[in-house]
Amino acid sequence: MYIGIQVWGSTISTAKVTLYTHLFTWNGAQEFCLSVNQTLLTVDTQERLNALRYFMNKEPWVAIKDKQFWTGLHATVPNAGRVFQWASSCQQPARTVVWGSNPTTALDHSYCGYIQMNKSNEMELDTSDCVLSKRMFMCQNIYNHCLYDVIPRAFGNIMASKHIANTSVADCQDKCENYVTEDGHRCLGFNFNDVIQTCGLMTGENLFRLDKHHRPSPVHRLFIRRCEIQAKLDVTILNILEDSACFLRPVSQCVVKQRFCRSGVSPDDSSITDGEKCDCKRHNAHAGNLTERIEKIIETIRVPPKNTSIAIRQKISVSDSRVSSRGIGYVAMAIMSTIFGGIVLMDLSTFRWQLAGYMDARRFSKGLRTNKHRVN
Repeated sequence: MYIGIQVWGSTISTAKVTLYTHLFTWNGAQEFCLSVNQTLLTVDTQERLNALRYFMNKEPWVAIKDKQFWTGLHATVPNAGRVFQWASSCQQPARTVVWGSNPTTALDHSYCGYIQMNKSNEMELDTSDCVLSKRMFMCQNIYNHCLYDVIPRAFGNIMASKHIANTSVADCQDKCENYVTEDGHRCLGFNFNDVIQTCGLMTGENLFRLDKHHRPSPVHRLFIRRCEIQAKLDVTILNILEDSACFLRPVSQCVVKQRFCRSGVSPDDSSITDGEKCDCKRHNAHAGNLTERIEKIIETIRVPPKNTSIAIRQKISVSDSRVSSRGIGYVAMAIMSTIFGGIVLMDLSTFRWQLAGYMDARRFSKGLRTNKHRVN
């Protein structure tokens, strides 16, 4: 069972999903989710579909118009019919997961799957081309295990879907996490017999969770699976670089990339080289507000005032090799030289004038003393 939480918080969660309203191609959305260590949405069970429907009818998601967003579902072999896999696991969809109709790869290269809300407020799956159509998308982060509420000395009075002998509690939890019935229902929990070390997996019956369907048992423990999913709406403007070399093909870990060649050659053709085959390379993606990025750059290069002594400035200063900056330096040096040269010349002329006056005064004084001696 998924318990829906609309915002991030400190509550322990087993899954997180984020709906991004920015429009991307399927390949672009896939690249962005990978860049934040997540994957495009996987809705491979009725349980997850119910959780998604719950969020779509709650604020703030209910206010979104034209609810169409990419999932991780895509075709792996073009023109091969209904061959679809989830990008997160490369597993094919459960046979009877409740979609309006099964996805198909039509002649218009509809290799990638998206979810849309119909007029009856029900979810439908459709397909479209992967690099021409742009839609909202949802990234997910699904952890390995859900939480388990343990009821001691209790037995679930519901028929088990699968019995496992000679096992442990940890092994039963692993089995419960990975067990999905053909009709798309996940394991809800299990009974564990502490005496003979067996467990019975319960699926598809929500009655299993009701107290009135629990009966006391001295040798059993009842483990009820509880998954808490956190949901977030993100309206950030995102930036991403996409590779156009793959034309209309999905790019994921599940794709045999050599099959998607621009020249249309077979990957088994030994007469061609690897360089002639289409290699769909991924590009890094990033998200954020431009103002925030500029502020972070300014903060990074800002020098604290206490570190701006002459010694520190000498250590952190660098030369500017641009031609324009050198020209400005030369002009500044010429101006400074002219100013200081003029000051020096003025000081020299003043010094010479004062020195000449001093010498004339000494000669006049000496002449007076000579005439005085002659009179005597």
